[in-house]
Amino acid sequence: MEEALGITHGLDAEEMNRQFMQYFIPGPRVHEPLRALFNYEPRERLPLIKVPTYVLANERDQFAQWMDEVKDAIPHAKMGTVPGGTLVHSLDADAFYDMLVDFIG
Repeated sequence: MEEALGITHGLDAEEMNRQFMQYFIPGPRVHEPLRALFNYEPRERLPLIKVPTYVLANERDQFAQWMDEVKDAIPHAKMGTVPGGTLVHSLDADAFYDMLVDFIG
């Protein structure tokens, strides 16, 4: 069996198709900012963040595995996990709203 890309790990065919189609909405050069994002190493800069920060991901987000590390690197950061899928449109919107309201106050 062919190995899936990291962004599709654990997704069913319908969710992979949805993500694939979302990828192309911004246009043919969408890969440029994504490449910059994935090549940036933030670990040394995270401790410099001075504003209130909420480290937040969906349950199945591929980056959720690093949330503890990110939260611990940012002074006074809080952390939350939103129930739902890997994209904004597939998460539990009510839970997301409640978490943000709780964080903002």
